[in-house]
Amino acid sequence: MATPKRLALPCKIELGAFSSERVFRITLANGQEYQSLAPYLHFWNNENERLTKNQPAAGETMEGLIAALLIGKENGDLVVEIPDGEVVIVAKKIALRRPQEVDTNVPVGSGSH
Repeated sequence: MATPKRLALPCKIELGAFSSERVFRITLANGQEYQSLAPYLHFWNNENERLTKNQPAAGETMEGLIAALLIGKENGDLVVEIPDGEVVIVAKKIALRRPQEVDTNVPVGSGSH
């Protein structure tokens, strides 16, 4: 079985209720916005640096990237798993190469958090 391809998706990031989580929003292939939560270790800022516990500042929204795993293709779009365990479809044109790999002790694409 082939190893899933590791990608990054553009997203908007805000603080979550807990210091280790972030609220993120990504645009799906159908144009709808998907919003969920994930640990901050699954994100990068626009300088391709890992998100820190202090990013973004309280009350702010920042542009960044979230880790994703390519698990298939559908009608020219990509079927990806994101760190909240959901499988979503995004436009191929928005998918990027990951700036860095996430820590090995953080489940990415495992569906368990």
